[in-house]
Parts: sequence; C-alpha cells; structure tokens
Amino acid sequence: MCGVGKPAQPAARDGEGDRAVFLYGTLLDREVLCRLLGRELREDELEPARLAGFRRMMARAGCWPVLVPDPEGVVEGLLFARPSPEDLRRIAHYEDDYRPERMEVVTAAGRRVSACVWLASLERLPPSEQPWDMALWATQHKRELLQQIDRWLGELEAEPRPAAETVEGGAARSSGRGARPAGARDLPRPSTRLRDS
Repeated sequence: MCGVGKPAQPAARDGEGDRAVFLYGTLLDREVLCRLLGRELREDELEPARLAGFRRMMARAGCWPVLVPDPEGVVEGLLFARPSPEDLRRIAHYEDDYRPERMEVVTAAGRRVSACVWLASLERLPPSEQPWDMALWATQHKRELLQQIDRWLGELEAEPRPAAETVEGGAARSSGRGARPAGARDLPRPSTRLRDS
C-alpha cells in the first residue's frame, strides 16, 4: 500500500515508512510541488533517488512524463520520505489518473527505500518516442500548470473529506472524487493536460 489516505504512522528510521513517495516528473519542480502541497519544504524533506527498470518518456497526448518499463533504464528523481497525510491527499488528487504502486528506489547515499511511484496506464496514456525534458516542459508549460493547480486545489477543498478511505488494487485512494458537491465544475485535470509525479 502507498499509504494514501491512511492514518499517520510513526516515521520509520531513515525515511523508510509506508508513506514515502518517489517524484520523477513535474513534481520535481520545487515551485510546483510547494504550490501543490500549500507549504514550503525543508531541505531535508527531499533527497535524490533513482528507480531502476524504467525510462521517462513524454506522453503521446501531452507534455507530461510517463514511465515505460525498460530493464536497462534508470529514472532519476527525488524521494519525499515523510509526506504528511495532507501531502498525500493533495498528491493523490493531482495524480488522479495515475495509479500508485510500491517500488524500491535507491537514494544517492545508496539506501534502498520502498516508495510509492505513481504510474500511468500506458494503454490509456501511451508514450511518445521522445524522452521527457523537464527544462523544455518548464519553459513551455509550467506557468499554466501553476495556475491550474490553484483551480484543482479549490476543487479538492470543495469536496467533502470522506470519513473513511477506500482501498482499490492494493493502493489506498481518496473516495472524494465521486462525492463532489452538486454544481461543482469539472475543471481540466493534471492527468489530461500537464503533469505527472
């Protein structure tokens, strides 16, 4: 389980708790991540890490990355070792169409950590032949994504917080999406426009 929606657990030694999240795309951008979380991050909350067995490619239908299995591939990213329950709720809302899976990542210090990795269905979001380029994404799409995050967070806050969370496919997810109040607008979601983890 990726710990999304679960009660807070005591932090495991060296950040190896069930809430750790591996970030590999638009959430690598500190401004985007802080805007999504609604808070500043301390320097010690993120550390370089890598995920073996995948390549980071641009989605065919958009400007966000998807991970493609590749036995020789390695994806560089960041380990968010101790996100709060609220951080996880916001990330789950942002990653709406991606599914969380628990995978092993290796930190720059060589520590192996079980972390939640948000993966796209490659049938639904097939990759292009082009690797995802964060610098190119930032110059062309970051400003629009920051504006969209503000709208999505407004949508998230308008949803009632469920008393209990649901667990589907081994990963806990908020059940709030279907509980949106009557009249709430369907805003474009990150998964259909500009993002990933």
